[in-house]
Amino acid sequence: MGTRVLFSRFVYTCLTLIVCLPINVHSAPEPASYVRRAQQALPLIARGEITKAARVLGELDTAIIITPEAGRVAFLRAKVAQQQQYTDIAQRYFTLAWLTYPSLADYAAWELAQLYAAQDNLPALQAIVTALKAQYPNSLVLPDATLLLAQTQRRLDRTDAAMATLERLLAAHPSHNVIPEARWLLATIAQDKGKILRAATALRRLGETAPRNTRATKAFRRSRKLLARLPAARRPRPDAAHLLATIPALVRAKRWEEVQLRLKELTALPHSPKLAPRIVLTRGSVAFRRRRYSEAKKWLQTFINRYPRHDRIAEAHYLLARVYRRQRHTDSSEEHYQYVIRHHSHSQWAAKSLLALAKMAEKADDFRKAAALHQRMADDFLTHEDAAESLWRAAWLHYQVHDYTRADQLWQHFEDAFPNDDLLPRALYWQARIATHRRQQPKANAFYQRIVREYPFHYYSFLARTQLQHVGARVPQMTIPHETTVAWELHSPLTLPAVPTTALTPPQFHLLRVREFQQLRMPIEARHEIRRLQSLLPDTHATRYFLATLYSANAHHLDAFLQLNQIVNTLHPETLRGLSRDFWTMLYPKPFWRHVREYAATNDLNPYLVLSIMRQESAFNPRARSYAGARGLMQLMPKTARQVSRALDIPRFRKAMLFRPASNIALGTHYIAAQLERYNGNRVLALAAYNAGPHRAYRWQKKWAHLPLDEFIERIPFQETRLYVKLILRNMMAYEYLYPDLPES
Repeated sequence: MGTRVLFSRFVYTCLTLIVCLPINVHSAPEPASYVRRAQQALPLIARGEITKAARVLGELDTAIIITPEAGRVAFLRAKVAQQQQYTDIAQRYFTLAWLTYPSLADYAAWELAQLYAAQDNLPALQAIVTALKAQYPNSLVLPDATLLLAQTQRRLDRTDAAMATLERLLAAHPSHNVIPEARWLLATIAQDKGKILRAATALRRLGETAPRNTRATKAFRRSRKLLARLPAARRPRPDAAHLLATIPALVRAKRWEEVQLRLKELTALPHSPKLAPRIVLTRGSVAFRRRRYSEAKKWLQTFINRYPRHDRIAEAHYLLARVYRRQRHTDSSEEHYQYVIRHHSHSQWAAKSLLALAKMAEKADDFRKAAALHQRMADDFLTHEDAAESLWRAAWLHYQVHDYTRADQLWQHFEDAFPNDDLLPRALYWQARIATHRRQQPKANAFYQRIVREYPFHYYSFLARTQLQHVGARVPQMTIPHETTVAWELHSPLTLPAVPTTALTPPQFHLLRVREFQQLRMPIEARHEIRRLQSLLPDTHATRYFLATLYSANAHHLDAFLQLNQIVNTLHPETLRGLSRDFWTMLYPKPFWRHVREYAATNDLNPYLVLSIMRQESAFNPRARSYAGARGLMQLMPKTARQVSRALDIPRFRKAMLFRPASNIALGTHYIAAQLERYNGNRVLALAAYNAGPHRAYRWQKKWAHLPLDEFIERIPFQETRLYVKLILRNMMAYEYLYPDLPES
């Protein structure tokens, strides 16, 4: 049946459905009436009061004019009917939204497509997918609708049409997240039709292009079984270079079964002399990743003995050094690291070897040797991503053994070598501490004042303020303008036309949907559209700030923080001081403030400490869940939360409670208050215990009880915990400055 005929029938069906809607021929409501209905219904929908929302939205009057405002209400009414499982009403109103609500017509079409598929109404489904492709080719839901069409065609035994639909989908949207499912379906249809080679190829391609997909392992197994059914002459000849090239991605996805099978295939295949050493090295690398150190040592030693002049010999020595280190053969490990440094002094493996040797020396408490290795790494590899950290660490190791002269020289050199690095405030702070040790307080104060002035929202600014207040010196006042002096804060890189029916560019198309979903309080859909928009805009400060405003309005604070931090980390201090209050309050917002203030007061806590912990733990996402199983705003482990709930006499604790903001904050504030009491009000130890566990905090306290807090924090051995403590203290300083009217707690 021709596309034009299908589309004509679809339009006729749509008009019939609209005619079936209730009609008031006497009056047509003003747009304000529809706006008011939507505003009243949205809070009810958010609270799950669906029946009330349906009554508020009411029936739509379609006799005279269908306006965009009415289209929005129709979309909401359809969503409500969908939740009530009133399929006929949902279909009627989605049809109305499809025809009258261009801002989200494609999403209405997607809902209709799902309804038609459930009804096995293939002509209507095919027509709406065709219309969606013609009218909204940029829509995010078009690939999903196309896949749904293919699934329905297959279910209704239109297998040739389904295969054609899938081939078009693969060609038009090769990187979309529905593609693995499309390849699986294509393979299933091809197998049913006896096209074994085509099916096997599709499955193999699925596994290679999406190795992290849940179907990847099954796809590889099924592909091999299908190929085994073919006569040997019809099987595709394996390509050794291709097999080898696919292994790194499979290793990253930990598809070990397929990796081993491919390595076995490679061993049996005839291959060029150029590939032979790469296969041996790959075997050693894979064995190392799988922690099979004896096997890794065998293959890496084989590579070194057979191919001593190969261009990847440095990599082999470096990996073998790591194998020996894991096996606790320190001398052998150091020997291979030193070989790389001596014979391949300008390679990336030499830089890695220097860092590895420095860490080994630190672990052995040989701080002077470690400092020399870090300094050499920074000197020889000035443009390496770890060069600044190595130079700072070399100075810090000298500081720890009280060699203040050498530490000071290196930190002075740091500013010359890395004037714009985000480690500079740290170097300046510890230069100030050296000046204090030398009883040069005016010099120390000058460093502290510079840090406060140039890096106002930095952890080391927090420390510098504390030091200045301790000696009674002047603390520079931070002034944040209410109106920005930075051009990209003033001018949005993207705007919408006044008339939404005007032809839109692809970025405008997605921005319109972001705005609409935000009005409808549909943050998940809005986030998908923002991410698509992000991929279409140039990577500039203006774009990042614009995206941050969208994410922030969507309550996706982590995404907003990532965009804003990219700006902060690249700005000169003078430009940083010109950023507006709106910028900083977006970076340090106060979500869930009512609950925070209430439970902070109950537990005698500073509410900004609670906000700071929430910001760092979950970025204010109440549904956050870590790999370890911590949950909610304050990332509580269920076992810990259960213990706290008993202390609070909360009956029938359930894990789901941790995803409720009020419950999570109530339990979290009680727990942090208990940690503070345990450590006599010491925030640093309490925070270290909150992040790494009380037993570790106790061990560190016992080891470094004699150290001042700033040095204690710098020596925390876990990088995650060390950074965590620093960021919480920084967050607190930022909150207390931005919102100075601290309520009683």
